[in-house]
Amino acid sequence: RITLTAASIFVLLVGANLITPLFPLFSARLGLTTSDVTLAFVAYIVPLVVGLPIVGHWSDHYGRRAVMAVAVVVALLGTAAFVTAQSLGALVLGRALHGAAVALATGTAAASLRDLLREGGRGREHGESRERGEMVWHGLSLGQVLPRI
Repeated sequence: RITLTAASIFVLLVGANLITPLFPLFSARLGLTTSDVTLAFVAYIVPLVVGLPIVGHWSDHYGRRAVMAVAVVVALLGTAAFVTAQSLGALVLGRALHGAAVALATGTAAASLRDLLREGGRGREHGESRERGEMVWHGLSLGQVLPRI
């Protein structure tokens, strides 16, 4: 379960960030201005930053699996909106959904990993923070690198 939880946040972060290097392609195809691209980036950040403190505790009330499942569905909807986008509005919608998905998944995955590591007799002294941090950074990094390959 630890691997599945870590893999879930990893894949979600890769997917949410995989799109960033593709913005020049969308910009050229849709004729976007620099301000339009900035708006699309802001559309990701706002639900993420606003959502983290609001939804961070939801997995305590609704269950870790349920909230993570919603995060995955929201991320898939965001990806669908983004890859089929024919307008700035669709790009903004896709990025906003990605931001909301990451907000939902981040606290949920962290709480789930904490619970699972405690169940397994491993805690902070055995690298809990390092393990979580590595998954997040690897997910963020790969999302930026993969489109360039």
